[in-house]
Formats: sequence, structure tokens, C-alpha cells
Amino acid sequence: MDVNNLSVGMSGTVAVSKGSPSYSKSGKKSLSYNPRDISSQIMRAKKMTGATQVLSRARAKVAMLRRAKATGEYDSAELENALMHAKRMVECAGMKVNNLREEDMLKKKAERKEEQQEEQMRNAQRLERIKRNTHRRDENKEIADADMKYYQRAYTNGGAYTSGGTGASSAAASLEISSAAGSMQSLKIAGASMAQTGSAVDVLV
Repeated sequence: MDVNNLSVGMSGTVAVSKGSPSYSKSGKKSLSYNPRDISSQIMRAKKMTGATQVLSRARAKVAMLRRAKATGEYDSAELENALMHAKRMVECAGMKVNNLREEDMLKKKAERKEEQQEEQMRNAQRLERIKRNTHRRDENKEIADADMKYYQRAYTNGGAYTSGGTGASSAAASLEISSAAGSMQSLKIAGASMAQTGSAVDVLV
């Protein structure tokens, strides 16, 4: 019986190619068993699906050897040695399947963690932009408020003000006040828009 040429069909049946049997010194049929057959397939398996297929072949080979043993036609020592090795190959193939499964899980976990880190970085960058815009808005608001109050006081205190030693008319002061007031209104509108954007990012974060 050539257990190296057995193949497992889609239905789970096992087929063995037939050849001329050889006989051992005991007068019984010699067993054609290649210990490197399954082991080489185990080592070549890189994915869990391939390792699972090798495991099925290893189990089929054990089943074939057991049937050969039951016939009593083969050298018992040779058959027992092959059977022990085939069982070990089943264990090794099972180990390969479990190891590849664990490696796949760790790989997927690392990929998920990387995606989460990238999303956290994007959220941090969005928050940084919002903070930067908010800070500039607050700074400009304080400057505009101080300028407007300065011009209001100057206009109220005599209709004129000085800037760097140069006199200015009350009309110019009124224009500056209007400009400062316009800046304040623009900042309020921008502030409302930033607040809405900030709320949206908080939801994303």
C-alpha cells in the first residue's frame, strides 16, 4: 500500500494509487511510507486555510495506515513506526493551524490599533486647528474692544484725539469707532461659526 499517493476528494473519501506490492523479509507486504510527505507540506503552509488542508491530509493518512494495519498483510513493525509518525504529523499540522490562527488575530488587532491611532491623530490635528483659530479670535476680539473703547473715550472727551503727537478730527475718530465696531461684529459671527465647528469635532472625537 502506497500511503504517500493517497488523495482526499471533495466528499472526504480517500483514494490510493495502486502499484506492484513489495515484500519484507517476514514475507508480508512492505509499506511505502514517506515521512517527509506531510511534514514538508506543513512547513510550506503560510496561511491558515492551507494548513487546515494539510491537517486533513495528515488525518486521512493516519486513517489509511490504520486500515492497512487491520488487514494484517503488512509488516507490523514497519506499519507501527509509520503510524506513530503519521499521528505526530497530525499534531504538528494542528499546531500549525493554531499558530497561524493566533498570528492572524494578532495581525488584525495591530491593524485595528493602527487605524485607531491614525484617527486619534486626525482628531488631534482638527482640535489643534480649532484651538489656534479660537485663540486668534479671542486675541483679535480683545484688541478690537480696547481700540473701540479708546476711540469712544477720545471722542467723548473733546471731539479729538492724538496719535503719535498728531491731531485728528472728530470725524476720523467716529470713523475709527465704526471700524472697530464692525470688527467686533465680524468676530462675533466668526466666533459663532467656530463654536458650531467645535461641537462637530467634539462629536467626532
